[in-house]
Amino acid sequence: MILIGVCLSAVLLVASFPASAVERTIGDFYTYDFQTEIMGMQVTGDLRYEFEGTDVISLDGTDYAVNVMSISGELSGGVMMVDLVTATVDGTSYETRDGSALVMEEFAFFANSTFGTGQFAQVGTLVEEISSSQSPPLLSGFDPSSTVLGDEWSETVMVRAVNATWLNGALWGDPVWTNQTIQYNVSVDSATDDITTKAGTFECMMITATNGTGDSLVYWWSSEVGSFVRIHTYSEGDSEPGETLELTDYRHEDPVNIILIVTIGGAVLAVSIVIMAVVLMIMRRKAPPPDLYEPQLQLGSPQDEE
Repeated sequence: MILIGVCLSAVLLVASFPASAVERTIGDFYTYDFQTEIMGMQVTGDLRYEFEGTDVISLDGTDYAVNVMSISGELSGGVMMVDLVTATVDGTSYETRDGSALVMEEFAFFANSTFGTGQFAQVGTLVEEISSSQSPPLLSGFDPSSTVLGDEWSETVMVRAVNATWLNGALWGDPVWTNQTIQYNVSVDSATDDITTKAGTFECMMITATNGTGDSLVYWWSSEVGSFVRIHTYSEGDSEPGETLELTDYRHEDPVNIILIVTIGGAVLAVSIVIMAVVLMIMRRKAPPPDLYEPQLQLGSPQDEE
């Protein structure tokens, strides 16, 4: 469960910045290249976010008109005696239509891997499911129509998340609930940066969000793209990013006042690979299999603990 806690901490650090007056059309999409190193292992892959339609969801007694964005992609990595694992990603993000703030997201990682070789080889199937919400929607102080270079502000956000892991169809441990109140200090750099990715070169506004522990996110927002073209995640005291996300392709009919909700899931995959390695080693010494459960997870309030 410690590993899952590390995984959740990495996921909860990730956020998105709202924008004003979001208008999306069917077919709009953003594709990102993702890279991270965790526990000495490289995890890489591609993540795609695509507009599916609109909806209304309720959270903490408040109704939100939202854009629905599908999440898909593949992430790869390996560790210890586990061969290279490729995990598929499938999920949904819900962003407010008036400001594109992240309200809620639900996603899952599906991975198969072989542990050991020859007659000792064991195949493991891992499913990792995470649901999270932000109340109020995170970083609503950012608006590309009014935010200017040099701006600073702070926000307090309640983040709720639940994480569950299945190995070979069996629920491994109890779902892990996390409730966190996070204080963010947000600052906009005094000058723009020219950022080059596979999608092109863009003039960007650099925005840094730092939490109370000193961990930070640096976002480069482009008015031409109408979204972030690069996101770096830093742990306290580090000069090199632990995670990077860069735009490789996109389509949007109106590239003004639009924002993509980005969730960095590579840490989840990396920790899941470690979990798989540890559990498979335990399984080799363990006789009876655990009870089977269907992988089904709903976002809600924790019953026993925060």
